[in-house]
Amino acid sequence: MELTGNQVPLSPVSAADTAELVRIRRTPEVTAAWDDGDGEPDFPFEEPDCQRWCIVLGRQVIGIIQACQELSPKYPHASIDVTCSRPT
Repeated sequence: MELTGNQVPLSPVSAADTAELVRIRRTPEVTAAWDDGDGEPDFPFEEPDCQRWCIVLGRQVIGIIQACQELSPKYPHASIDVTCSRPT
């Protein structure tokens, strides 16, 4: 399902988006906050129970939003990760 806001649509991540998302993950502005992802060869699909959307500006993928839920009875929680780079 695509989510559309006033300026930026979010589209489901597909295998076709992987190369661009890996490139974004390795940019200096992203690696300053996150690692470069070399330890996660399945990125962006390393967590199969999460939902993922590409952040799209114009026709360019500029980032990813990942939402996860942990259902463990002792530690239930949810998380949202947002990774963006500057448009080129």
